[in-house]
Amino acid sequence: MNDTSLYPRLLQAHVQEAPTDTPVVLVAGPRQAGKATLVRQLAGDRMR
Repeated sequence: MNDTSLYPRLLQAHVQEAPTDTPVVLVAGPRQAGKATLVRQLAGDRMR
């Protein structure tokens, strides 16, 4: 995946910080909004 062609995610900092005080993080939103892409970027190879 080419990271230079992706839009910046405004929630990225919040999603990265959330696991520090909660065991589960829900990323919700409309279809094709980039939820899975954001999580894949943050998780890296751990998801595969």
